[in-house]
Amino acid sequence: MEMVQEIGQGSRAGSLRSMAWRLFEARDSAWAQHAFKSAVEDVVRASGAKHVLEVGGGRSPLFSREEIDALQVRYACNDISEAELARAPAYVDKVCFDIAGEVSLVDAYDLIFSTMVFEHVSSGARAYRNVFQLLKPGGVAINFHPVLFSPPFVANLLLPEAVSRKVLRAFFPPQRVDSAPKFPARYSWCYAHRRMERKLKGVGFSDALIVPFYGHVYFRSIPVLRDLDQRLTRWAERRDFRPLASYAVTLVRK
Repeated sequence: MEMVQEIGQGSRAGSLRSMAWRLFEARDSAWAQHAFKSAVEDVVRASGAKHVLEVGGGRSPLFSREEIDALQVRYACNDISEAELARAPAYVDKVCFDIAGEVSLVDAYDLIFSTMVFEHVSSGARAYRNVFQLLKPGGVAINFHPVLFSPPFVANLLLPEAVSRKVLRAFFPPQRVDSAPKFPARYSWCYAHRRMERKLKGVGFSDALIVPFYGHVYFRSIPVLRDLDQRLTRWAERRDFRPLASYAVTLVRK
């Protein structure tokens, strides 16, 4: 909580830190996953966003119709797959394109967000350049993503896709693994270190902020490995050693 107070006292009004204040209440990944949706709502309200794009929402947009109505925004849902978008609810606008591909849309957005999408893009640099292109001046993007070099994601990156699928089946319920398509994970630009903030500003963003979170559940069924990983996680969290963060929320402003 001291961190929240320090941010509130030291950040200028309308800064990315003050918009996403909720994310600083805890450092563990479970909190981040719980708080992210509310953090997006906070950013919508603080920025005055009226036109919102969810990248990679596919069949399952993060927000319900009632929540969108309460926020008073026009809500568009993107996916690379037309089949996924065809299963999206009718209350969202549907736009099919690859965020890391050729993007030549006329729409511009006040806010762009994604959850667990940017680890799959072929080029993080290209994806963020497209986000920059799609944002209105002053617009904000907020993305929740895993981080290299957290051990489970290093393993996922190095293992062949067929092997990583079997590992998921071994440690998670089949319905969780098979409920949606599994896209290859590349982790391009999925880092939490401060150099990454500078790289994002190099794209053209006027401001960039990465909030790291620690801990994951991937080794919970392997007692010895779980215990070793928990010790490593606690060490990294105490020292804010960002290369070993498990997840992060990346915020940028055009």
